[in-house]
Amino acid sequence: MCVYKFNNDGLNIFVSTTDIGSFKTDAATKLPPAESFKRLHEKTGVPLDRIVRPNLANDCYHKKVNLADGGRGVLTSKEIIKDIDGLITTDVGLYLAITTADCYPIVLHDFRKNILALAHGGWRGVVGRLEVSLLKRMLTLGARLEDISVTYVAGICDKCYVQHDQYLYDVFINKYRYPSNIVGKKGDFYTVDIAAASQHNLRQAGYRGSFNNLNLCNFCDEKLFSVRRDGRNTGRIITLVGMDQ
Repeated sequence: MCVYKFNNDGLNIFVSTTDIGSFKTDAATKLPPAESFKRLHEKTGVPLDRIVRPNLANDCYHKKVNLADGGRGVLTSKEIIKDIDGLITTDVGLYLAITTADCYPIVLHDFRKNILALAHGGWRGVVGRLEVSLLKRMLTLGARLEDISVTYVAGICDKCYVQHDQYLYDVFINKYRYPSNIVGKKGDFYTVDIAAASQHNLRQAGYRGSFNNLNLCNFCDEKLFSVRRDGRNTGRIITLVGMDQ
């Protein structure tokens, strides 16, 4: 069993792999997958009551959380946070988590003020500017634009995100007027660059820093679950992000 681990700008980032197990909530019981979380703890050392994971809605709402929320979405004894796709915290030692299988976890971090945010960067969250909402919330908590770093964790790359119909072209180009480079040609089909669309959002919001991309593509890497590669019933990986203590 293994996890990918990164240390980036005062952050600890863990990405689970398929051999840890799926982190999809059980469809029948609505409970978190206890065995997968047990294996995750064994490999990372992160206490389960220091992780907070929302049930996603594929939308653009976020919630501020603290250490008292640790274990939510992880331990059966804790109430689940429902219909939230972004988390923000100022508590060192708390790990924010989201489950994905192609969408990008987008991490925003002010290392001076210890403000951390995590967005579920699917296409709906991106066109809804979820990462911008989190950026603005960070500023209200005392963050400064020049101190914020932005990291894209494991998500499907633009070469692998191949769309076979006109729908997302119309969404990004015709409806929301994103730059033309967001969509590229691939034979008779086209590709979508979700990370570039998100970066465009942040630039439009005034962010002038660099973007870190950990260059993990769910589709390319068979150790990661991918809906585009394996179908809708595939599992979900989990990304944990916490500030160094």
